[in-house]
Amino acid sequence: MSAINAEPLPITGKTLLSIKIIKIDLKDASQYLDPFMTVAVRDSNEIPLSASQDTPVASRKADSEIVFNKMVHIQKAIESLPPGFAIFFEFKHYKPKKRNISTKCWAFIEQDELKEGDLALEM
Repeated sequence: MSAINAEPLPITGKTLLSIKIIKIDLKDASQYLDPFMTVAVRDSNEIPLSASQDTPVASRKADSEIVFNKMVHIQKAIESLPPGFAIFFEFKHYKPKKRNISTKCWAFIEQDELKEGDLALEM
């Protein structure tokens, strides 16, 4: 697992992006072991544009929600990313019987969907 990177230093005239991952709602949320989110920036051919980042394990699990409440800082300025890039979010958890980490679901935001403020993604 790779950790969340620190916020990059500001660059004059460039736009930096930080995304707060608050929670994910799943009907069987309490059953997932060591759940976390992986965030990756990829080009239009799904080629990684920077190293992926993993949130720490969720801070809380309830009946139908898993709470992360973590900020992820994209390490490149928006202007330096190629047209058509997207930010991918993968919900992962540990499966003890198989002794591996599994991806349960994922979603992505395309470049033209980025905006300031809250955004809910369907995974």
